[in-house]
Amino acid sequence: MCNQGRLQNVEEGRFISAIIPATDDNRKCPGIARLARLCWYEGVDFPGIRIRKLNGSMAPLNPRVFCTLPFVHVNNRVDGKITACCHISEPTKKPNGEAFNIVEGDSLEDAFRSEFMRSLRVNMLTGVRDPRCSKCWMLEDIGNRSKRINDGNRYLMQLEDRHLQVDPPFEPMSWDVKLGSNCNLKCRMCDPFTSSALMREAAENGWIDVNQSRRHLQATVDLLRHPKFKAELERLVQYAREIYFLGGEPSLLRQHLDIADVAIRDGHAEKTTIRWSTNLTHFDDDFIDRARRFAKVTIDCSVDGFGEVNEYIRFGSRWSEIESRMERIRKALPEAEIKIVCTVQIYNVFNVERLAEWAGQWGVELAFNFLSWPNYLSSQCLPEELRQNLREKYHRAHPDRYRSLCNWLNRGEFTDAFAEFHSYTRKLDRVRGQNFLSLVPPEYREHFDLCVP
Repeated sequence: MCNQGRLQNVEEGRFISAIIPATDDNRKCPGIARLARLCWYEGVDFPGIRIRKLNGSMAPLNPRVFCTLPFVHVNNRVDGKITACCHISEPTKKPNGEAFNIVEGDSLEDAFRSEFMRSLRVNMLTGVRDPRCSKCWMLEDIGNRSKRINDGNRYLMQLEDRHLQVDPPFEPMSWDVKLGSNCNLKCRMCDPFTSSALMREAAENGWIDVNQSRRHLQATVDLLRHPKFKAELERLVQYAREIYFLGGEPSLLRQHLDIADVAIRDGHAEKTTIRWSTNLTHFDDDFIDRARRFAKVTIDCSVDGFGEVNEYIRFGSRWSEIESRMERIRKALPEAEIKIVCTVQIYNVFNVERLAEWAGQWGVELAFNFLSWPNYLSSQCLPEELRQNLREKYHRAHPDRYRSLCNWLNRGEFTDAFAEFHSYTRKLDRVRGQNFLSLVPPEYREHFDLCVP
């Protein structure tokens, strides 16, 4: 059926019922509801769940395709462009092809109600794999968990009939808000347009035009300077069930604490999860004090290696400060869900085990984010022989813990970019006075055309 035909069917009200437990007993038992939800999202039949009505009969949504995020989620990029989620391949676009952008005065609601988003929701409702969601499909096809599964299923049991429409109410339960490009670190895998520190370094070294750099920083260093954006978020707090703040570095972008204060003042914090992504360099008591007022606290700590590996990748960080802040957070927020989020890339793929040991010492989860862009830093850029050695190493070490990493290393989509990895690494090593090979175990160094320290 063509997209227009699917749209007409949905608009005629043929898809009208949410995913709900089938009995009152199940509704009274959150454990059963969670089990049903998870089984459904994993594609496992669960007899006690009623999926959807199609003209009065039972007809399931496709659990291998459906994602809740286009129905209940708001997201933006550091440059102000509004997107359906952080993994979608392109920003939400207007009919003229331009992206909705906070910097230009566009609202989250306008983007949510756009034809771009309506077509995405049609595909979710009718079981069509939307090509804009290719990152999730790729991860799932190699046996890994995607954002669609990890985050999308979180709201499955909270959906009502009115949410599962091509034009649902604009009541976003889930927020993924990038606050701006203000950041104190120069992470090797990041883009100058997402980090003010990287942007200044690029301008100082002539890698980007100084005037372009100045204009970009003025517009994006703190997106809450745009009053329409901040006012819209404060209005939407009443609907939020999870508020996720990212940067740049959120601990440097303190205006967002005003939004947390609105949630606390108006009584919404007690039903809301607050979540931060932080590099653990400036997370202080102002954040801890707010966190204690929310129903749940999640802190994603962006750490890409143990000790000198993290200092190499996240240039400007000091390992002693990271350990000190981790200790402070663990003591001050003992009930918080804390994750170490490691962006797996060439620079750390040889040393993941040591970071896993460190996370275990703190009793926190280690989660992997597999870098695919820039492709010349992806671990899939490595030659097949080297990837095979690494797969064997991690399979021997802990096959369950490193299954997703081994699955990722099975693919070699970017091997033609290995030469670009060398040129980029030489350039940054020279400017920063670093040496990548100092981090590479001796048995792997022969694969790299770089100077031995």
